[in-house]
Amino acid sequence: MAIRTQITMDNNVKEGTIGVKVRMLGDINSDGKVDIKGIAIVAAAFGSYPRHSRWNPDADIYEDSKINIQDAALVARHFGECA
Repeated sequence: MAIRTQITMDNNVKEGTIGVKVRMLGDINSDGKVDIKGIAIVAAAFGSYPRHSRWNPDADIYEDSKINIQDAALVARHFGECA
């Protein structure tokens, strides 16, 4: 999806095009698929939290600062979906 913007001196608006990418729920690595790679990322970070050596904020689907069964279940629930 592209958003058009503009810049003119009289109204200080930026002109150009910027891209916006929305990640699908459960697509951990932003490859457009919910697949075994995403499950592997969650599994590798499972049980971690910020400042933990295995912490991966991308695997924290619920954004509750912990990688647990809720994150794994969400990826599993969407397994096989593609953008």
